[in-house]
Amino acid sequence: NAFRLSAVQPETRSTMATRHLDVATWQWLWRWITELPACSQEEQRLASRVRWLFALLYHSGLRVSEVAAARMSDFVRTEQGWRLRVIGKGRKEGFVTVNSVLLEELVRHRQMHGLPPLPVPQEREPLVPPVRGDRLRLLTTRSISNIVRAVSTEAASLCGDPHIRNGIERMSTHWMRHTSATHRLAAGARLETTQDEYRHSNINTTRLYAAVLDEARREDAEKLAELARKGAGDGVEPPATP
Repeated sequence: NAFRLSAVQPETRSTMATRHLDVATWQWLWRWITELPACSQEEQRLASRVRWLFALLYHSGLRVSEVAAARMSDFVRTEQGWRLRVIGKGRKEGFVTVNSVLLEELVRHRQMHGLPPLPVPQEREPLVPPVRGDRLRLLTTRSISNIVRAVSTEAASLCGDPHIRNGIERMSTHWMRHTSATHRLAAGARLETTQDEYRHSNINTTRLYAAVLDEARREDAEKLAELARKGAGDGVEPPATP
């Protein structure tokens, strides 16, 4: 039956490998975010919040629910540096290391909002604050996702590179978590520390991020190309063309 043979194929589902921004796309997006126009005081606060939110998502790998539930008092200073306390899946407590760039962005964000440079214990300020109304009110996960979606829509509309634009258009808060883990491993971080930072119960989950490192795959693919070039230059004459 020809109609049975031409049945519609099942839709291909996206894998983790397709749910992250590559380095070039992230760099373009971050540059766009840091250059957001801000004339009025409210625009300055909005631009500052967007910059802080994306710095937080990228450098911490937090889930959107963890961002929504956290306050500034969840930053903890230790002898080794700053850490961020988070309540993850199953109400399990975890800690994320605050790197130097994220700490700089934290200071910048707080100064923009008239706060002391670094958090103090018992501080009730939300990790990502509302721009209007009660500044101690926690944003919902939906509100934070909407901020990311709004940035995605506006940034994509102004991007001239179709490949970069495609990634930005599809971006979500969870894409940022995948992006964070993938770029961390690409930069040379160890699987074990990455597992701890992203609070994966099974290291095989962390390995999924390592499996999508296209740069490493390209380098290894070029090894075969180099071997082929060496073979072409070893003095062996190619067969004559008939």
